[in-house]
Amino acid sequence: MKKKLLNSMRVLLVAALLGGASSAWADDVYEPVYTRAAVSAWTEDDLTEWGGDTNLTIDENYGLYFNTTKPSAAYSATKSFSIAKNAKVKYEVTWYTGNSTGRTSNYEYIKFGDKVIIGYNSNYHFYLSLTGACDMTVDLTDQLKTPGSSNITIIFNTATKTVENFTFRGKDITSNVSGALEGAFNSVTFGLQRGGGTSNWAYPNGLQTITVSQAEQTVTIANYTINYKLGDDVVKTVSSSSSVDALITAETAIDGEGDFADKHYLITAEEAPSMTLVDGTNVLNVPVRAPYTATLTIKTTIGDEEQTPVVKTLTETDTKVCSWSYAYPLYVKGGDVYYKADNSETFGEGGTFTDGQTITKSVSYSTVDNDVVYFYDQATEGTTYTYTNGANSNVSAQNARGGSTLRGIGLIELNAGNYEFITYFTARNGRGLGIRNNDDATDPIVILTTDKNDAATQGLRSANFTLNATTSLVINGANSSDSKTNQSEDFDYIIIKKLPTSIEVNMSDAGWATLYTPYALDFTTQPGITAYTAAVADGKVTLTKVDNVPANTGVVLKGDGPSFYQINVAASSETAKGDLLGSATDATAFDAYADNTLYMLKKVGEKAQFVPVTGGEIAAGKAYLKVANATTARNLDVTFADEATGIESVKSEEIKVKSEVYNLKGQRVSEPTKGLYIVNGKKIAIK
Repeated sequence: MKKKLLNSMRVLLVAALLGGASSAWADDVYEPVYTRAAVSAWTEDDLTEWGGDTNLTIDENYGLYFNTTKPSAAYSATKSFSIAKNAKVKYEVTWYTGNSTGRTSNYEYIKFGDKVIIGYNSNYHFYLSLTGACDMTVDLTDQLKTPGSSNITIIFNTATKTVENFTFRGKDITSNVSGALEGAFNSVTFGLQRGGGTSNWAYPNGLQTITVSQAEQTVTIANYTINYKLGDDVVKTVSSSSSVDALITAETAIDGEGDFADKHYLITAEEAPSMTLVDGTNVLNVPVRAPYTATLTIKTTIGDEEQTPVVKTLTETDTKVCSWSYAYPLYVKGGDVYYKADNSETFGEGGTFTDGQTITKSVSYSTVDNDVVYFYDQATEGTTYTYTNGANSNVSAQNARGGSTLRGIGLIELNAGNYEFITYFTARNGRGLGIRNNDDATDPIVILTTDKNDAATQGLRSANFTLNATTSLVINGANSSDSKTNQSEDFDYIIIKKLPTSIEVNMSDAGWATLYTPYALDFTTQPGITAYTAAVADGKVTLTKVDNVPANTGVVLKGDGPSFYQINVAASSETAKGDLLGSATDATAFDAYADNTLYMLKKVGEKAQFVPVTGGEIAAGKAYLKVANATTARNLDVTFADEATGIESVKSEEIKVKSEVYNLKGQRVSEPTKGLYIVNGKKIAIK
């Protein structure tokens, strides 16, 4: 009698039933093949039978397990079982997993047969793979966060090469394993896939219990042939066998063979054709076609020069998706000058194509940035438009300290001077990125880091540094102690800009000004001008004198005008920022605000005040105040934090002979008369 396997999933068995011998349709009856039904059942012989390395152990609590502290390599143990032809084989396992694997690319795993793997990694999730490798794609659980036992039952039908039942931790996951699987189904393997360094964990990973059983079944095997046809030509033939009533489905994409080798084809039907095998001849003819293609041409202009176009052939995917994308880098180099793409926020575009279509796109690099001395794009090509060149990645870290070749990205030599180190972090894993002296593997010259708990550390980050001599540099994953890091934080690109040695400040005859600068500034070397941060509270603005100003900071300036001052650029400054806002590169437009919250500095009579504005714009490099919930449109008076007027009054004879006296233009004065002067670094009014 023939059993209809796929429809009824039952077998015809001849068995001795309770109460008498008879032939009948019955549920599958499984006979034990191998069992370790309790933790105590494991013996020393199992260590040899399972073939694990010297770390494989037997324990009264965990059974057969690995417990390697901080493993430096992958490990595994496996055993094959004697299964009858065409039988169903059932595995019932209690699998014990540890607390952490150090990183997501490390998997504690258990593997059934050649293809089905459940893995567990450092984000405390279980994953499923059907490829025979730990390329986990299906997330099976929410966070577990504790070591523990997982009960697993899986039934393979070796005749149909399908999974009939699959439960994991009490949940039916059979639907995740649809269709036939290739390979054998007669083994169990458990161990660790190591993708990188692990944390210092030592938790059991192995089998507490296992029972392997089989249900023999009588089946009729039928041969079948699938012909993949391009018109009248057969480009590939597949011949095999399976049980009668098995559903055989064609592949949706195939590579040709014979005269059609090195060519790829897709089925023409919307869904893959199939056939149910019968006892006799089984032939399935499947029409195929070549994938659709199109041509993408990218034209790039650097400055006024057109570059050689990039021409790409676009090809339809195996799932019949006809899409294209192109992402470009933020900076390119033309001669000795770096050019920036016109669009610096979205690095490319994409769309769909039709068969034979020609697509032409253009990108221009026309914004010259002479300050850029180095640009590094972390990836050569990708498709994510928010990343320059379409992708992101990381670099190796500097594990060794001193006396070894530095790892990471080697740089050209940079001359002495002040520089800005800029990167765009695409993650915040608590790792860093630093610049080191290529001849000195000690702590970084400058380091940028992220904080797992602070989203603000993701995105654009920068810091300034100083080189006192021409230096060969390297960029790598940074650590500032003896602790090791295996790689840098994930990032998109790196920019190094040369900072100017000084900037020029133009003081009008009003004697007051605001400044918003992208550079850290040092006011200690230029007499005649004073910088203040501004804080607004209770309807007034308090100015606090500062000698050093951080980058991207607004300040109020007081000096003698009209005059020009050269202010030295500093590598960095730790001075706190005030409330002044602004833009270093673009004019700031003001819309009409009903609550008059925006204020600009103006000279009103003989004193400076912040005056409300309701429209217009403030020039780039200037600063303004934004006062929340201001209800009246009145001027805000200026006071000084440490002095009533900011100016000390004395008589000329009170100035000592050895005092250093300068006028507000910075010129040395030997015999000062009535007026304002800088005396020993202080602003003095001589009566």
